[in-house]
Amino acid sequence: MKIGFYPGCSLNGTSREYNESVKALAQVMGLELIELKDWNCCGATAAHSMSKQLSLALPTRVLALAEQQGFQEIVVPCASCYNRLSVAQYELLNNEVLKDEILTTVGMRYLGNVKILNVIQMIEKYMLDALKENDYKYPKTLDEYEKMIKSYLAAHPKTEDGLDMIGITMSASDWHWMITLGNPAGLIADASPDNGQWIIDDEYNVHYKHVTDEEKEYFKWLCRMYNEGILDPNFATQTDDDYIAKVASGRVVAITDAEWHYSQCEATLVADGKVDQTYVGLPVTLREDQVEKALLYQGTTVGWGIGITKSCEDPVRAIKFLDYLCSDEGQILYHWGIEGENYFLDDDGQPYRTDEEVAKAQSDPDYAKNTGIDNYTGFPIYGTGSYSEDGFPYTPTTKESVIANYNTAEKEGCEAMGFEMLTDMFAQPEEFDLLPYSALWAYQQPQELAEKQTILDEIAWPGLVKCVTGTEDEFDANWESMVQELTDNGLADAEEAMTEFLATKLVDVE
Repeated sequence: MKIGFYPGCSLNGTSREYNESVKALAQVMGLELIELKDWNCCGATAAHSMSKQLSLALPTRVLALAEQQGFQEIVVPCASCYNRLSVAQYELLNNEVLKDEILTTVGMRYLGNVKILNVIQMIEKYMLDALKENDYKYPKTLDEYEKMIKSYLAAHPKTEDGLDMIGITMSASDWHWMITLGNPAGLIADASPDNGQWIIDDEYNVHYKHVTDEEKEYFKWLCRMYNEGILDPNFATQTDDDYIAKVASGRVVAITDAEWHYSQCEATLVADGKVDQTYVGLPVTLREDQVEKALLYQGTTVGWGIGITKSCEDPVRAIKFLDYLCSDEGQILYHWGIEGENYFLDDDGQPYRTDEEVAKAQSDPDYAKNTGIDNYTGFPIYGTGSYSEDGFPYTPTTKESVIANYNTAEKEGCEAMGFEMLTDMFAQPEEFDLLPYSALWAYQQPQELAEKQTILDEIAWPGLVKCVTGTEDEFDANWESMVQELTDNGLADAEEAMTEFLATKLVDVE
């Protein structure tokens, strides 16, 4: 099957490898990419920052060439090129006057019948990912997790460009060690919700988590993975940028990380046509009798704020404006825009965006600025998944929209596992008792407490790295040495102080 191909300037210059990989992928899929004859630059950056007419004329000529050469579809791998061609097509198809003006400038005919495809949209078949190769039997214990990783590595020892695949990697050379090395230990080994560097028992006693027997077992497992070559030998020394680059390359089978940290990697993987190599959270625990508590509700957290300056000419009016932002009307306007323009109501009174509006929001870099929708951070907002009293979703990110926006691999996985959402793998919030406290890391702690934790963390960080990177025979001695150093530097005192602090935060949840 033959499809038109527009490489753009980058793929013939600085991104030649990307050009070659797209063509190789297409060949494997039985597709023949035919490069457009006499194509020109799409005008990205330079043109659209200087002249709207030029920014539309350049990509329009490319589309007209494709139509002239008999292509119904063209593959456009470059994200900037895809953006410019999509914007031009949208503008021309929705403004006849502008269309006539631009086509006169170009001196060509264009009916608008060419479909623009990025690499993701081109893909009809995907390589098997780890879950797929495991027949979508997702792991629930550390042993099952290990088997899945090793099985995938055995089947795929190298990437398409000949690089060695990596079983597990982390970012542990700076503060990210807490996110990739520390926090997962609490979730997996202790089956504890995220309370930072602490775990809280049923009696509301607070313990520094990196000394429990369960964590000892977990880090002994990591030590074995390191010595077997499954855990990246550079996990503790590579920079965070190195870590991000590895994950974004598609070389890494498994990560222990927070979504906010690796999300940019997933965006790169999707842009590179590696949808099957994106990541999904798994409810892995040390033992079968434990329940992973990632979805346990831990109360409301705050971070961003908004204030009124002393020089404000009308503070009362400013406060009234903030009050309006917190109202149903204000929230809906901020997140959805104007009814009848940016969104519409269905027969049940629920809001929706047209496909055209969604496409515009995704392709127009100035969409937020031009519409005001979600354009300002720090404004008072209700979070994703929040609804007004009459059932109106405050944000477009609803359960339904999340499902609709799943990529191909995610949809395939959900269907194979019989899930509506990927989070269905986890124990749901309603399965847990409501806790009488919020996440411990979310509280503003006294400076003295923060200093006590810092002392412990500065011991645990290199101590855990030494435990993992040492030989298996050395592990017990390395672990005991770390625990002893923690004990000698105020472990018991810090735990007591944190327990007393938590006691001041407990509330009645009956």
